[in-house]
Amino acid sequence: MIDGLSQVGILMLLLLTGMETDLKLVRKSGLTAGIIALCGITFPFICGFLLGEYGPGAMFGGGAHGGNRATSLFLGTALSIFSIEIVAMVVREMDFMRRDLGQIIVATAIMEDTAGWVIIAIIFGITGADGSGGAGGHFDVLKLAETVGGVALFLTFCFTVGRSMVFSA
Repeated sequence: MIDGLSQVGILMLLLLTGMETDLKLVRKSGLTAGIIALCGITFPFICGFLLGEYGPGAMFGGGAHGGNRATSLFLGTALSIFSIEIVAMVVREMDFMRRDLGQIIVATAIMEDTAGWVIIAIIFGITGADGSGGAGGHFDVLKLAETVGGVALFLTFCFTVGRSMVFSA
């Protein structure tokens, strides 16, 4: 019951944040927010990936060093994703939603969250549901192409047909 109420609370917070978001400003500052989001994802991802690859093997399931590619990818992704819920709450509490800076922060968080979920989908696709990374721990190029293609089709659907379905109502 408490989990259900907390999920409704998060939904209401995101709804309120969405209603206060100035889409014209977000479009105007799209390049700035995009560059910030790219940097905000890339640096933590690289650090997490390297930690998984070269960190202690006992901690990450590899040999003397980490070395488990699936673990490294997941660690890099986990470190690079921000929670839009937390960002929205902080921006609202600091009373920044009505300022340009607050709008850029929220737009950046939305872009980072979206990119993070796309990265997670691709990593799940190439490593398999069990995280083994395919037969013998090696990545299959065909599996990678299939996963990236599926994600690209989904995003294309979302930004074309899905967008027209939402905005026509």
